[in-house]
Amino acid sequence: MSYPNRWLQALALLLLAGCSNGPTTGPGVTPPPECTFTNPVDFGADPSVMRKDGWYYLVASRDRGIYLHRSRNLTDLTRQNGVRVWAAPDTGWNQANVWAPEIHFLDGRWYIYYAAGRPGPPDAPFIYQRSGVLQSVGEDPQGEYVSRGMLYTGNDVVADTGNIWAIDLTVERLNGQLYAVWSGWEGNSTIARTPQHLYMATMSDPATISSDRVRISSPTESWERREDPVDGLDLQEGPQFLRNGEHVFIIYSTRES
Repeated sequence: MSYPNRWLQALALLLLAGCSNGPTTGPGVTPPPECTFTNPVDFGADPSVMRKDGWYYLVASRDRGIYLHRSRNLTDLTRQNGVRVWAAPDTGWNQANVWAPEIHFLDGRWYIYYAAGRPGPPDAPFIYQRSGVLQSVGEDPQGEYVSRGMLYTGNDVVADTGNIWAIDLTVERLNGQLYAVWSGWEGNSTIARTPQHLYMATMSDPATISSDRVRISSPTESWERREDPVDGLDLQEGPQFLRNGEHVFIIYSTRES
């Protein structure tokens, strides 16, 4: 989820129509219609979907902005029901490379977590990525949002020693405590292909990380490590919480990007 191929359509809801398991040839048999696939979802990168009160909400990034779609079903998240809820500013820390928006409803407001950064050099255009959050002004998920700024993803929240590269941030409330998990670097770097690890921290509210980050996982397994020694990348990214009763898991994407 980190490099140029991320700008391809990330979500395709494929509808399989007209397929038959019956005979297809022989006297008096009419061949079934050709199986076709369609994609009803609007164009956008890094989509995320949630459901609340019978509505599906999909957020995705395109054209330096974040778009939110609303529909009663997953096959009608089209351009007609999409609204741009935020546009990247012309200057500032989040002016480019808008990635991985994710929407949550917390404490009576909607929050969209995303990654962005100022442009890097041609050989390392994404080295300034950071995580930010938007908060809805009211209860309308397609209404106005205000930026709550950059989330702290460094090593010393008290001394505020500075943020460290971070993308794909997600949140979850566990036993009353809100947590953030994201993919990040051990330290800021000018090298594009820097290994990515998973980090976790507590939050005092949906827009504030309140503890130092803790590394919870690294790409150490053979199936997580790069295959190409030059262009490959050891990484873990795109973490998501998965709950099953009392058990909590974190699933993620790995190896290359």
